[in-house]
Amino acid sequence: MKNYIYCLALTVFCTMKLHAQTVGIGEVSAIESKAGSIEASRLRILQLESELPQLEKLWQDKLQKLRSEIEQIYKDRDNLIADMKAGARCSKCNEWKSEFEKKGQSFEKHLGEVKGYAIPATTSELETARKGFSEKIAILKVQLKNLEKGDNTILKKKEQIQKLKDDNDRLCQEITLHSKNYEMILLDDSKAKQKMWSDELMTSAVKTLISDDKITICKAKIPRIEKEFQNLSEEIKQKLKNDNEKLLQSKNNIISSNEQKINTIQTLYESRLLQLQVQVQELEALKNGLQKELSSDSIAARLEMTGKQIVVIRDSITELEKQTKDSIALLQAENKKLNAEIWSLKTDLPNEQQKALLPLKEKRDAKKKEIELLHAAAISELAENKKSFAEKTAQCQKNNDVYTAEISIELTRMYSAGQKVGCPVYNSIKGTVVSNWNETASCVKAVASLSKPYSTNVFNAYCKGQDSSGYMFGYKSFLASLSSEDKLAVKEASNADWFELMMR
Repeated sequence: MKNYIYCLALTVFCTMKLHAQTVGIGEVSAIESKAGSIEASRLRILQLESELPQLEKLWQDKLQKLRSEIEQIYKDRDNLIADMKAGARCSKCNEWKSEFEKKGQSFEKHLGEVKGYAIPATTSELETARKGFSEKIAILKVQLKNLEKGDNTILKKKEQIQKLKDDNDRLCQEITLHSKNYEMILLDDSKAKQKMWSDELMTSAVKTLISDDKITICKAKIPRIEKEFQNLSEEIKQKLKNDNEKLLQSKNNIISSNEQKINTIQTLYESRLLQLQVQVQELEALKNGLQKELSSDSIAARLEMTGKQIVVIRDSITELEKQTKDSIALLQAENKKLNAEIWSLKTDLPNEQQKALLPLKEKRDAKKKEIELLHAAAISELAENKKSFAEKTAQCQKNNDVYTAEISIELTRMYSAGQKVGCPVYNSIKGTVVSNWNETASCVKAVASLSKPYSTNVFNAYCKGQDSSGYMFGYKSFLASLSSEDKLAVKEASNADWFELMMR
């Protein structure tokens, strides 16, 4: 028995050393220990039960012996009483005939040998003999009655057997309870482990989502930058055009004013010239008339005066012509310059517009370059995050597989221990753990893939039994930090219901 228990304990110890253990190993060990106790008790029961037939035989022999003793006492009593009544007692030794017969000796021969004779018993001796036999018979009957109730050794062994059986029943119930406790412990432990793994995966999935959204934002920013550039370009070009038109109008106004001035000068010139010419004609006529009257000195003086007046007027005409030409030439030169400037304004406007747009183009190109770098970085980041997510998914799946393998080993140990002793054990926890993980893993994969409008599906971002406030906090914070334009870009590239859930 001791060797058996030692071997069983050694087997359990070696099994435990070969495999990792779950937090429920204590329940497994308790089941195996109690199963070992049941097996040891059953061996003890078999041993005790194997001893019962011999004890039963000894008991029956004791009963038979007592019954035979009582029967023999009855016979001895009857024989002795008969001898006492018949006078069958030796006068020499006082022994009864029946006593010699017990010894196989002849009473008559004895009497001859001792030269004695047979004498009868007195009434008091008869009563004494009867009383003695009655007491012996009563004592033996009490012993027989007590013995018929059962042998103490047999009763103790049967009590011991029953106690062992009762203990085994109790241990069997405890084995079932331990297996139930194991399931409860493993259910809580598996939920904690799977939550830790799923949180890790969710964090990785969120990084993938953020990287994907960064790419979406970068793609959306390029057209926005170009649109912004076009709008600002149009504003600048329009402003330059408006300024140009104002300058053109101003210069054209000056030219028109100069043309009017020229016309005015020309008109004044012609009017003044006409006056001077009339004066010259009048003086010429006067001069001609005076030349005809050169007979007197006064006439000669007047003629000289008239000649001088004519010269003065003609000089005035010359000066008038010169001033008029100079004024007109000056205004015409200014108009020519203004026309050249107008031509330059008209022809140089596109170049001026392009020149004014150069800083804006440089700024746009710099923004595009920055976005392109961010886009490339986001693409690289997405690839790394997807790779990391795939690796973590595989690792978490491996962790769960190892965990369920440990559970499977322990369930096998519990089931084997329970089966050996015929005790029922719970064994559904492995299926529950696998089912829970499959559901959780599917949810995490859905977060990474179904948040985008690849189909018309409606995805619930909150995995069953999971609190999104923790694992989606990073993604929600990312969305909250975006500008309204970037949020719109992400929304247009996301499942509508998903986006609304994330913005709550």
